Amino acid sequence: MGISVVIFDFDSTLVRAEGLDLLADVVGEALSTSERAALVARVRDLTTRAMAGRVSFAEALRERIELLRATTRDLDRALARLREVVVDGARETVLALRQRRIAVAVVSGGLRPLVEPISLALGFPREAIHCNDPVLEGGRLTGVVAGNSLSRDGGKIEVVRRLACTGTALMVGDGATDLEVRTRGAAAFFVAFTGVVERSEVVAAADRVVNRMPLILDLLDEPLLQD
Repeated sequence: MGISVVIFDFDSTLVRAEGLDLLADVVGEALSTSERAALVARVRDLTTRAMAGRVSFAEALRERIELLRATTRDLDRALARLREVVVDGARETVLALRQRRIAVAVVSGGLRPLVEPISLALGFPREAIHCNDPVLEGGRLTGVVAGNSLSRDGGKIEVVRRLACTGTALMVGDGATDLEVRTRGAAAFFVAFTGVVERSEVVAAADRVVNRMPLILDLLDEPLLQD
């Protein structure tokens, strides 16, 4: 049967950072040293707990956005920094998958101004990039568009289930929400990517673990993924 679609998380998978953590650092540049440290620490703590499955993703997303109060300029600056930390081999891997006629997609709870430009540069079709659309009021980030599955707990499961409705899906990511896609049956297989961060509880439950992006191509020929 084989894999028909490979779905990638974005933060700490296609880029060597968490987008909102990096945005916190950018926003903090306008604050005092102590205020910046407190903001960055709080945002990173929420990210870490959400990725480990210890706090509601939806609640962590809402709280981080409220803490950041980022401007459109902050988002632009964060994007520029993310472009500098794209994971080695990501573009080559995406293009190789497409050459093998395997569909690719990005499914992320991140913000479109950060996720989409980089994903496009990596070779993902625009229609295959799924993420949260920001709500901007007076040039400032105040939330995300309501009704998007990816703003809710379990949202990745809903999106991946739609993407996998006509074939066998492989999920690649680093966090609990990526693993959940597999454990809840939306994807047939889950590969934990540890090239940026290794979360023990995620790695322990993965079908396979890789620390370099091109290794995903080797996995596609394994008997496990052919069943």
